[in-house]
Formats: sequence, C-alpha cells, structure tokens
Amino acid sequence: MTESTGKVLSPRRDGRLLPYVAVAVGALVVALLTGKPALVALAVPFLLALGVGLARTGPLRVSARLDVDTTQLLEGDRVHGAVTLDWPGRLDLEVLVRTPGGMVAVQPDPLRWTLSAATGPVRLPVVLGAAHWGRHVVGEVWVRARAPRGLLVWQGRVAVGPTLRVLPQVERLNRLLDPAESRAVAGVHPSPRIGDGYEFAELRPYTPGDRLRDLNWGATARHGRPYVNRHHPELSGEVVIVLDTYTDGTTEVLARVARAAWAIASVHLQAGDRVGVIGLGGRWRQLNPAGGQRARYQLLSTLLAIGGDAVDTTSHSWVPHRLPVPESALVIALTPLYRRNVVQVCQDWRARGRAVAVAVLDARDVLPRPTSELDVTARRLWQLEIERRRAALTDVGIPVVSVGRDGLARSVVTGLRHAGRAHTVRTGR
Repeated sequence: MTESTGKVLSPRRDGRLLPYVAVAVGALVVALLTGKPALVALAVPFLLALGVGLARTGPLRVSARLDVDTTQLLEGDRVHGAVTLDWPGRLDLEVLVRTPGGMVAVQPDPLRWTLSAATGPVRLPVVLGAAHWGRHVVGEVWVRARAPRGLLVWQGRVAVGPTLRVLPQVERLNRLLDPAESRAVAGVHPSPRIGDGYEFAELRPYTPGDRLRDLNWGATARHGRPYVNRHHPELSGEVVIVLDTYTDGTTEVLARVARAAWAIASVHLQAGDRVGVIGLGGRWRQLNPAGGQRARYQLLSTLLAIGGDAVDTTSHSWVPHRLPVPESALVIALTPLYRRNVVQVCQDWRARGRAVAVAVLDARDVLPRPTSELDVTARRLWQLEIERRRAALTDVGIPVVSVGRDGLARSVVTGLRHAGRAHTVRTGR
C-alpha cells in the first residue's frame, strides 16, 4: 500500500483557448474599425465560452494512491489493487496507470479511465500480471483534468505505486534432477587436505606433523603438554553463479536465467556449498559466497535486483575490469553468448586456474517466425557465430551445456560434474 499523497498541478491552456481569444478580439476590433456593431455578435459566443472556460484558473490539488493486495508474488501471478483519487469540485478526468516492463495490464487493458463531470473521491479497481522476476514498481498514476467546458487543463503524475518482489517460478527439484544427480553435487568440491575444516571433531595430544596453528592453548596449559584441535574434513566449496542478463530485455530468456540460477543455487546450498552471484549486462551487482538460510534470502534478493536491472535495457553496460572470483570457486556462467566479452572473461577465469562451466541459454524457440529469406540467412549466420563462441570455450577445456525450455538444472549439473573433474592448469595470475 502507498500512502495517500497530495499533488498540486498547475493549469495549462487548452488548445482552444488562443483561437477563441483571437476570434473574440478580432471581431471586436473589426467592429470598432468598420463601425458595424453587428460584428460584435460574432464575438459574443466566444466571449461566453471564455467566461465559462476560465471560471476555474487556480492550481488543482489531487490526492491519489495506488494500493495492491500483496507486494510479493511469483511470475505469472496476478495482483489486485485499486487507484483512489480525490479532488475538489466537479471535473472531467482522464486517469492513466503506466506500468514498467515487468508488469502487464490484465483488467482493464489498457489501464485508462475517462470520468465525465465527476466529483471525488473515486476508486478504480485494477488487476496486473507479473511478466517476469525482479523488483518492479506497480505503476505510476497520471491524470489529465479539466472543468466541464473548461479551457484549462491540469495534468501530471500524482502517485507512484509500491515496489513488488516478483519471485522466479522455481521448478521442483525432483522434476529437474534425478536423485543421483542432485546428490552428485556434494562431491564436486573434495577437500584438498584431510582434516582441514571448520567443524570441531576432537581434542588429542600433539603428534609430529600436526600444525602449530591447531594447538589448543587452554588444554595445553591444563595438561602440561601440547594438545591440538582436530576438525572434520571440509567437503563443501565455493560456487559463483554468473548471470549474463544482456538479453535485450527478452522476458522468457530472463525467466530461464532466473530458474536455472535459483535451481542450481538451491542444490549447492543444500550440499553445504557457499554460493555467490555476479550479475552482468546491467548495473554491476555482486554477492560474495555464503551459506546457510541467510544466504538463500540474500541470493534471492540479489536475483530480484538483477532481474529488475535487466528490464531497463538502456542501463546495459559492461564492466571492463577483471571480475573478482575466489581462487577455489567453481564458476557457473549462465549466458546466451550474445556478447564476446563473456567468452573472454570465462577464458580468463580458466587461465587463472578456476573451474568453469558455461550454460548457454538457447532462446531460438522464443524468436518469431522468419518472414523472409533474409531473416533465415541472418539467423543461420548468427547461429554459426554462437557455435564459434561455444567452440572458443571448449577449446580451453570449459564444459559447455545448452539450457532450453526443459531440463534446466539437469544439463547444468551434468556440466558441473565435468567441471569438477576437469584438471585446471594455472597459466596466469
């Protein structure tokens, strides 16, 4: 819900005002110059229209708010709300609700109302649909008002709706993954050193070969001889999911990015991994790897922010500097490969010894049917370019899988398992 706000609108002249003034003044001047009083009759209707039309000339204060029944929903869900308006006097009113790219009008369509000689307050019900995930403003309320038969207009934005959190439609993991595949993720990150973990296991006397940093100084002081702490092996690892949202605002592709990212992140968080996110294609956003329930909320919040940024294609840019990724992290890039920069940055991560897997979002099914031979040829050339970029990744040992409408997590997890087994060679800093 948004609080009711009062907006003061200044009057503007109607398109008829100047012609009416010109005709009335012209008729009076001609009557005076020619000495023909009959010409005054020509000016009378226009003078009357000006008198009625300019009866109200001061600023207009409009109170407005846009309420909705929920601020959190899933892709494809509907949100019910209402526009409430109030103003002094009797006015002819046009009301328009402008929605961002992530929301669509359901009822009425378009979100436009015309009120004749109405007095406030009025309540206008609306129904909106969530087109895709992200943070989206419900809409902006604009009005255009005039007095009945008036020659002045008051118009402007009078209210902004609340911000909605549209969550991605998460396909159930038991439909995305076979049980064996979901359990296989836990073995992607074997510990390089047995007993080197964070969870305490036991306290035992020091033996040659134990690390000095494992000494338990309190137990050593009590027993008079050195004791060391032992820990359970660390079987979890760090995963960084890279979302390339440079998709020209195609909502279906963005939805696939979200579903794949959330499904893969959920699997790795359940396996005890620490998951981070980097967003490309819009404003720079990064979530450092973390684990636990809190990481789920932070991850979802970051995904929503990335989705909201991706809607505004004018904000798309590329971060030129080298992107920071933990040394031991497994990098999962979800990308349509629309930009060569993604290939370059993945090759750079691989050269610096990171385990990298790339999931290419295949969006050919969302494209409209070609209408000419030129369209067919252009798409063939573009597909050849995508294949060339895929080959540039596989040539340096990066597993590449395709992500289409179905089997999102299945194909990506298979690629992750290959990435986890891949031998990484450090060739750069």
